[in-house]
Amino acid sequence: MKLGRIGKPLPTVQLRIRLAGELNTELEAYARYYQDTHHDQVSTTALMPEMLRAFLDSDREFRDWRRTHGTIASPAKITSASSAAHANGKEPVS
Repeated sequence: MKLGRIGKPLPTVQLRIRLAGELNTELEAYARYYQDTHHDQVSTTALMPEMLRAFLDSDREFRDWRRTHGTIASPAKITSASSAAHANGKEPVS
């Protein structure tokens, strides 16, 4: 068969973050800038994933690194590495 196995998309995750006041102010200003440019209102929470995707897509060195290091580690590997680091009193390495 020419068609390889179809991969399942990774599940979405919810992140809770804290932003410094200055960064939040900039993000809110960016949302207003987006509205002025596209004549469409957008929330800062809707902007953040798009901004992160644009950043990752534009990082040429990261794309090169990904090509040489393969795909994203599975969530199980990340979780077990994180758990092991916490058990040893260390911060996990990303």
